[in-house]
Parts: sequence; C-alpha cells; structure tokens
Amino acid sequence: MLGNLGTAELLIIAIVVLVFFGSKKLNELARGLGESTKEYKKIRRDFHSAVSEDKVETPTTVKNSAKVNKPSKEESKKGGDR
Repeated sequence: MLGNLGTAELLIIAIVVLVFFGSKKLNELARGLGESTKEYKKIRRDFHSAVSEDKVETPTTVKNSAKVNKPSKEESKKGGDR
C-alpha cells in the first residue's frame, strides 16, 4: 500500500498531519491506534489458537466401523443362497 511512497512523500504527509491535528491530538491518535492494533492482535491470536485446537480434536482418519461376518461352517457347506 505504501510501497510507492518515498521518504519525501511520507515526510510531507507527516508534516500535514501534524499541522492539521496538532501535537497533542496526534499523541492521542497514535495511542488509540496502538491500543486498537494490540486488541486486534489479541483477537487474531485467540482465533488462531481456537482454530488450531479444533484441528487437534478432529480425528483425521476414519476407522472401519462396518464389520463383515464370515459365513459359518454350516452356511459354507450349504452353498449359501446369497
């Protein structure tokens, strides 16, 4: 996003912001931005840990739950009517 802006452009933007807001208001804005960033990172970290916990609890393999019964000796002698 700021990749196309050079040092001179960023300096001009900083001066305009300083003049527009004043130094006291600029400190308040920076503090609020820092707190917002901190809260965002905390929420993001909590979300990623919750998602990774769900991945751990989810089984990745399915066990064969269907059991195949072998025909008894009597059925194999009869030939079975299957």
